[in-house]
Amino acid sequence: MRRAAHLSRLLVSVSAIVLAVPLALAGLAPTVARAEPQASGTTISLSSGITVFGLPVSAQVAVPSSGVTPTGRVHVLVDGTSVASGRPAADGTVRVPLPATVAVGRHAVTAVYARTTDPRALVLSAEAPTRALTVTRTLPRVLTDGTDWSVGRSDPKVVHAQLTRVAGVEPTGTVVVWVNGMRKGTATLDAAGEAVVHLATSTRTALVAVTYSGDRTFLPWLASPHLLTVR
Repeated sequence: MRRAAHLSRLLVSVSAIVLAVPLALAGLAPTVARAEPQASGTTISLSSGITVFGLPVSAQVAVPSSGVTPTGRVHVLVDGTSVASGRPAADGTVRVPLPATVAVGRHAVTAVYARTTDPRALVLSAEAPTRALTVTRTLPRVLTDGTDWSVGRSDPKVVHAQLTRVAGVEPTGTVVVWVNGMRKGTATLDAAGEAVVHLATSTRTALVAVTYSGDRTFLPWLASPHLLTVR
């Protein structure tokens, strides 16, 4: 009987050891930490805070992420509207050119880093502080191509004026033709930025200049004066 009881206690002890060893080994196994998404602290700077309409301006955006590569996309907003985007490089930075068509005036520019829908993306969406951008009016080119500067006395005296577009925007407004410093004709630019002014047939040889009134995008300006020779 004693022998059987001793054998029974021995089996219980062995079973306890068998159960304890795997539990102990499990406690020694390294714990794999799950990486948590982190805030990006997105920042933005402009290549210039003041520019002339049509000239290039770019936004330099940084998405700091403590060694984790951002996998989302940066969107640059002007006055709350997305105008351009780019994907950050491995260091979290990206240069995003703004459209040349940003209108004349003062604007608020910011950048938003948009995290991807992949749940494994480790950089959270974030918005950068706002930066101010001022766009000023640009100088137009006032041309008189197509004008015949040498005409007979009885020939029509017609001045053709053209203003060149900038960033796809056509100038609007009026042009004035001056003959020897006196205002002799006015015309409104058409949709192509062109106008035609007819001078009096009695006009004689004189110095002719064309001025432009300007509009919201273009400054007032003038073409190079020409000598109208009447033979």
